[in-house]
Amino acid sequence: MQRPAHPGTDLIVAALVAAAAAALFVGAAKLPAPRWEPLGSAAAPRALGTLLALFALLLAAGAVRGVLQRAEVPAFAVENARLLRGGCILGAIILFVVAMDVARLPFVAVGPVFVVVISVLVGGLSWRVVGWSALWGVVLCGSVFLAFTRFFYINLP
Repeated sequence: MQRPAHPGTDLIVAALVAAAAAALFVGAAKLPAPRWEPLGSAAAPRALGTLLALFALLLAAGAVRGVLQRAEVPAFAVENARLLRGGCILGAIILFVVAMDVARLPFVAVGPVFVVVISVLVGGLSWRVVGWSALWGVVLCGSVFLAFTRFFYINLP
């Protein structure tokens, strides 16, 4: 059985997610007004920002409720392996963004590799994890690419 998360951790994550939502809203406000697109180029960032803000609010509310229901808050206790895994996941996310933004690598090539790397970091290294996550990565990234290019008229690299 896993220990419940520390409410302070949940509040920190909620604040970071809310900051990401705010950054999306600010970025969407700077996009040009729609001319030919049915929804405009700001529709996807606004929708994602709304979802992130909603999830941040739910996470923060759960953390506050947990503090109010519990008299004592457990101490922070994290294993070194979990910290290393979390750092590797953060590094993979940063590399994914750099590969697409700076190196201009195509999304349909970088996306499935990113899915496999994250799956291996979370689920462990095995042929089963690699195989299923590679298949899922191709389907997921292909679907996202088609949705952005066909419905939102946003060309991904």
